[in-house]
Amino acid sequence: MKDVPADFAVADAMKALYGNYDPAKKISIYKLTKTFQNSYFDKPGKVAVYPFLVAGASDSGTTKVFMLTYAIPAGAPIFDCHACAPVIGVAVFAKKNGSWAAESALNAFNPLGNWGGPPNAEIVRIGPDRAAFQLTPGGTNQGETFSLVMFLVPWQGGIREVFEAQTDWPEQTDCGDGMGYCRDVSAEVSFERGANPDYDDIVVKLSATETDSHDKDVQVHRVQRWNFADGKYVRAKGS
Repeated sequence: MKDVPADFAVADAMKALYGNYDPAKKISIYKLTKTFQNSYFDKPGKVAVYPFLVAGASDSGTTKVFMLTYAIPAGAPIFDCHACAPVIGVAVFAKKNGSWAAESALNAFNPLGNWGGPPNAEIVRIGPDRAAFQLTPGGTNQGETFSLVMFLVPWQGGIREVFEAQTDWPEQTDCGDGMGYCRDVSAEVSFERGANPDYDDIVVKLSATETDSHDKDVQVHRVQRWNFADGKYVRAKGS
């Protein structure tokens, strides 16, 4: 990862994405037309948008700026409940004719986070010369902790979620081929060089509790390998 270039202005980037920006309040006001069921954004409405991650990174042979925003209902007196997940926005800026412009953008990806704030996020290396957004949303429900990891990449002028996995999950879930339904899942996700010259493989090391044919709990461990193909990660055969 690299420092944000000195000539990149967050205010200009927010104006380009949302049409306006208040540098004193560090927000943009935006009319959200996309809706998300079972969230606080199930109807169109105005939102207040804040930048929360801005980072420079080498991608496709040039330095770019990767940016994340989060949006909450505009004018809401309070938005800090446990289930209050803001809408995440994603953009990648590149220099064109001497000026920074949005090369890929998705103003409203998905509601993620809690207590009115966004999830943890960072920029990671996903190939020799490819960078990606890594989001790790999670939380606690009735004393049980859960967490996910997802990767978003610029793809053909847009932003695409290419992979998602449960890294900590107490409830029963489908753990994949060969494991069936299990619970108390924990997973380690890492990248390894594979056959694709541009995008590394993802390796997932899973541990979980599974009930066997004798109705007894057993610990199971699996290693999954995922290959990048056609703009997404797909499970490798035999893994």
